[in-house]
Amino acid sequence: MPDAPDGDGALQVYTADYVETDRTGLVHSAPGHGEVDFERGRELGLEVFCPVGPDGIYEPAAGDYAGQFVKDADPDITDDLEARGLLLHGGRHHHDYGHCWRCDTPVVQMVTDQWYITVTDIKEDLLSLIEDSEWYPQEARDDRFTDFVEESPDWNVSRQRYWGIPIPIWTPDSEATASNEGGEAAEDWSGDVDDAIVVSSREELAERADQAVDPETVDLHKDTVDELTITEGGTTYTRVPDVFDVWLDSSMASWGTLNYPEETDDFERLWPADLIIEAHDQTRGWFWSQLGMGGAALDEIPYRQVVMHGFANMPDGRSMSKSKDILVDPHEVIDEHGVDPMRLFLLSVTPQGDDMRFSWDETAEMERRLNILWNVFRFPLPYMRLDGFDPDTDGSAALADADLETVDEWVLSRLQTTVAEMTDFWESFRQDKALDALLEFVVEDVSRFYIQVVRERMWEEEESPSKQAAYATLYRVLVETTKLLAPYAPYVADDIYGTLTGDDGFDTVHMCDWPEPTESLRDPQLEADVGVVAAVEEAGSNARQRAERKLRWPVRRAVVAADDEATAAAVDRHRPLLCDRLNAREIELVEPDADWAELRYGVRADMSVLGPEFGDAAGEVMDAINAVTLEEPSLEALSTAVADELGRAVELTDEMVSFTAETPEGVEGTAFDVDGEERGVIYVDATLTETIESEGYAREVVRRVQEMRKELDLDIEAEIRVDLDVADDRLAGLVRDHEGLIAEEVRAAGFGGVADGHDRTWDVEGTDVRIAIEPVAGD
Repeated sequence: MPDAPDGDGALQVYTADYVETDRTGLVHSAPGHGEVDFERGRELGLEVFCPVGPDGIYEPAAGDYAGQFVKDADPDITDDLEARGLLLHGGRHHHDYGHCWRCDTPVVQMVTDQWYITVTDIKEDLLSLIEDSEWYPQEARDDRFTDFVEESPDWNVSRQRYWGIPIPIWTPDSEATASNEGGEAAEDWSGDVDDAIVVSSREELAERADQAVDPETVDLHKDTVDELTITEGGTTYTRVPDVFDVWLDSSMASWGTLNYPEETDDFERLWPADLIIEAHDQTRGWFWSQLGMGGAALDEIPYRQVVMHGFANMPDGRSMSKSKDILVDPHEVIDEHGVDPMRLFLLSVTPQGDDMRFSWDETAEMERRLNILWNVFRFPLPYMRLDGFDPDTDGSAALADADLETVDEWVLSRLQTTVAEMTDFWESFRQDKALDALLEFVVEDVSRFYIQVVRERMWEEEESPSKQAAYATLYRVLVETTKLLAPYAPYVADDIYGTLTGDDGFDTVHMCDWPEPTESLRDPQLEADVGVVAAVEEAGSNARQRAERKLRWPVRRAVVAADDEATAAAVDRHRPLLCDRLNAREIELVEPDADWAELRYGVRADMSVLGPEFGDAAGEVMDAINAVTLEEPSLEALSTAVADELGRAVELTDEMVSFTAETPEGVEGTAFDVDGEERGVIYVDATLTETIESEGYAREVVRRVQEMRKELDLDIEAEIRVDLDVADDRLAGLVRDHEGLIAEEVRAAGFGGVADGHDRTWDVEGTDVRIAIEPVAGD
């Protein structure tokens, strides 16, 4: 290469702290190619040599390689080195190398002239402006973004591309000046910005350009403005060939879309922007560019609030890439689960900072939860229609006239609390937590508790204030829930809302205002109480399972041993509700700091402690300890009982033993907790009596008859005749004792005389029961 640098300092070896010494300890350094090389070259005063043109083709300065694409010339260079005996080693080595993120082709690094905005001159002002914005998460502003701005260099705003906004700068051009007969005195641009012309508008361009330009129609892109010249004072100016970085364009979007500064009304009303949202990669992109231009041009930050979210990743954690076909096709998700479940999943992920890993399982779970809501919505409709329930649009009038029961007041209060919680979460840009609150309300409070409690009230045949109150309550809950659900599941929410409100409501739920809590319906104490009731119910269900007693079978009693006064008071205030939920004849309450008198306590000995203490007598002492049963779990009572067992006193310590509670026969106990805090124990007495057996078997029959009604697809009001044949005479008598209960539950007009009906034989607790049903004539 004849034009290669050959002055002082060229082709020498220098030190640099970025060179790795695990191989030769030498790297080639070309100040004209590579940022690190350039900076080190400037430190050493080396000539910046770049024989490569903007198209990646070697120029004449490259000698024999001129005209070749830089990578195509690699084999020729290697061959030349080998022919001259200068090649130490030839081969291929894999290392990280810059590639275009769009087309994935290697990037040729080379030194070029670029345009910069010297934001470093106003860096302290920019750091101060950051304080005028709120970020979610806040640490993204205080740490990540602030650190980036503190370390940011001047902003390189020029790009050597075809498409983009042409940089509106014209500089002196000696050749253009000569062709315009400007004289030989004209020189090329010195690099001083004061000697350049910056055109600020279409109108100014039309006024100053040598060529005819229509400011109304001129297309401000390279193919139009590159040919325009400006001649002033005998010097002709040509436009610099570069275009602006696209981030400069986006950095002014917040006021450019308002047509500022030409128009000011909208700007004064709407600027700065209230909120911008983007991913964390925009720390050095959109967030930064807007701050930089807003600070430089207007001395103000262009946004008040920022939500910074993460990236969308594959289920296995890989980054999604459309170009590499690493993605989850949303159409496949929609085909599998539907649009609304997909939205629910996406909105269930935190929007602040963290990446989102797509999950098929969690999307399926969202579909399941939507189905729960759908079933809650469908449940009351047949009964409401049958009874002609006709509320106002939001159910307020029906609710005001209703004789609400405790559980109605509770679910309405929970609705108000849910509205308040969701509103707070939305205002802090945590729609994921708002969704959690909504789903907990729908699934836990409405579906698993309220619906189960009011089911029998809606089954009542006669008109009753209780049934009307349940209708009014559930209607209000469902209508308000659709409004809360609308941003997450717009299609399901709209379908439910339209069905509920009909012609009386808006055309769509999305025209409704966001709900506001009705303070008159809020009762925090009631919510806390029912929270305890629900925890006791769940623990009681577990105790039933251990006692092998199904919920449809009544139990003699449930004993609640409360750990604190609040729990005891809640249980005491809501004994009827607990009796209903536990299907218990009565609730007994053991106050805090008291022991249930029917409990007995066993003791377990720790031989690892007894052995060293009692030596050869340790086995005898252990047998005595394990043999006793106590009325109270105290060391004093144990010592007395062991002395009686052994015939002599022994000295026992807490380390030697542990106490275990023993319930009476037929009783099982389970601890319950509220929000992770243990609040007591519930004991379920599953001892059978003839009365309990009778009702239990009757309810087993009811369940089978209801299933047979579904098999016949009977309307809920259709009456039937029922014929029962129980293989065991004693059980047959027990079932007959509750024929009234069976008839009420299954709408039976009478028993017996079914000759040609729907007939099935069931196994009911080990006994064959033949059931035949048929619709009553006229139904």
